Amino acid sequence: MLLVVLDLTSLITPYKCVTECSNGFYNNEKDNVCTPCTAPCTKCKGPSTATDCTECSTSPKLYLTAEGACKEKCPDGSFPNTTTGKCATCEPTCATCTGSAKTDCSGCTGETYLDPTTKSCVKECPEKFYTDVAKHTCNPCDTTCAKCTGPLPNECTECSGSNYFDSATSKCVTVCPDGTYADPATHTCKKCDDKCKTCNGEGDKKCTTCKVNTYLSHENTCVEDCGDGFYNETTKNTCNKCDLTCLDCSGPLPTQCTKCAAPALFKNGTCVATCSIAGEFEDKEDMSCKKCDDTCGSCTGPKPE
Repeated sequence: MLLVVLDLTSLITPYKCVTECSNGFYNNEKDNVCTPCTAPCTKCKGPSTATDCTECSTSPKLYLTAEGACKEKCPDGSFPNTTTGKCATCEPTCATCTGSAKTDCSGCTGETYLDPTTKSCVKECPEKFYTDVAKHTCNPCDTTCAKCTGPLPNECTECSGSNYFDSATSKCVTVCPDGTYADPATHTCKKCDDKCKTCNGEGDKKCTTCKVNTYLSHENTCVEDCGDGFYNETTKNTCNKCDLTCLDCSGPLPTQCTKCAAPALFKNGTCVATCSIAGEFEDKEDMSCKKCDDTCGSCTGPKPE
C-alpha cells in the first residue's frame, strides 16, 4: 500500500501529500503528517533527540552516536569520524580512541594499559615503563631504570647498560657501594664476602680493601695478621712486603726487621751475616746477636764463666 503523508513544508502549496518527508522532518504516523525534527537533529526518524536522530548539526559540529543522539563528544568506545559525521566504533581493545586501528587507542580498561609509544592497550608495559593501575597507563620510569615500580630513581627493579641495581636503595648506580661488587651478567650489585670492605668478585679472595683492624694480603684476602715477610700497614689497611733482608718486620726499611731468615742474625732491627762487634755473641736459639756479660771482652754466651 502506498504511504501518503501531509507535507507542511511547501510555501507554494501549504498542504501537499508526499510519499517521503523532506530533510528535517519525519513521518509522524499518529497524525500522518511530516513533523519537524527536534534540534540538534537535522535529519531524524522520530521526535526523540536521544534515539531518533539520523544526521546532526554541523554548526556547532555534532556527531551521531550509535544510539541515535547528536553529541559534541563521542562516548567511550567510539571516536568522531569527520567524514561521515558519525561516532565510529573503536577497535575492541581500546576503551577510548582517536581512530579505528589498534594503534589509535587513547584509553584502556580492565587489565590493559596504554602504551604511549605504540598507542595500543597492552597487558604488560614495555621496558622502561611501569603500570599505573588507577589510570590504566604505562608511565615512564626514571631514566636510570630498565624496569621500575614508579617514576622515582629509587623505584627501579632492574638496570641495564653501565648501571647496576643496588637492592639496598632500589637505585641503578654506576658504582656499587662498599660491601658489594658490580656483576655485569645480571646488572646487579652483589654482596662481598663478610671479611671484605670492598671487593671485585665473589669469595674471600676477591677483596680490594679491608675493614678496621684487618689487612689486605697479597692473596687479596683480609687477615688480622699479615704473617712472615709482610707488615701491617695501618694507614691503608694493607699487608706490605718487608725489605728483602728481613724474614719479618714492622715496616719497609732494612732497619725495621723483627725476624731474620737463617743463617742471618738479628741485630738492632737489621739482619746481619755475623756479630762483628766485640762484646757480642751469636745466640743460636733465636738467631740473634746478644751482648756479652759486662765482665767479658768477648764471649760465646751470656754468662761470664
